[in-house]
Amino acid sequence: MGKSLAVIDLNLNNKAGDVAASLLDLKRFLNAVPASVEHVPGVLIRVIGTDLPVTMWTPLTKEVSSYFEELHFLMEKVNQPILGVAFGHLGPLGTRLVRSCDVVWAQTTATFSTNEIGLDIPAHRAELVGLVIKQVFTAAQLGSECMAWARELAKLDVTQLLSVKIDLVSQK
Repeated sequence: MGKSLAVIDLNLNNKAGDVAASLLDLKRFLNAVPASVEHVPGVLIRVIGTDLPVTMWTPLTKEVSSYFEELHFLMEKVNQPILGVAFGHLGPLGTRLVRSCDVVWAQTTATFSTNEIGLDIPAHRAELVGLVIKQVFTAAQLGSECMAWARELAKLDVTQLLSVKIDLVSQK
């Protein structure tokens, strides 16, 4: 299918340092992106939620939000989309994910503990699908390769989505 989407896995399971490891991976990704972003047809963010203690949500949301904003800025400069896949409970982080993405899929049981969803997200940026995993194409102009990826991802169930292997951005 040509170039591959870059993939970011953000695991919030909070087991054996999963959260810290995910944030470190995200930092490394953002450091590597500027040199190769024009060669990537888009970015896929897979976020696995959890029952994180309330005390962790505020600092985590603040830190991850800044990364999402940086990623969104980088991809917008080259007019490439960010796709999101959400699993489980994401809390306020879900709002930040939706704001940062052009296309979002959400598992049926995905929850976003905020009343902001659907109220203050610009219509041209993203929509949240809470019924089934399906594709939602917004007014954002998705490239043909990304559209092909989106169609393929939309056919998969949750288990398959978690196991999808997509080549990462090649490091120079």
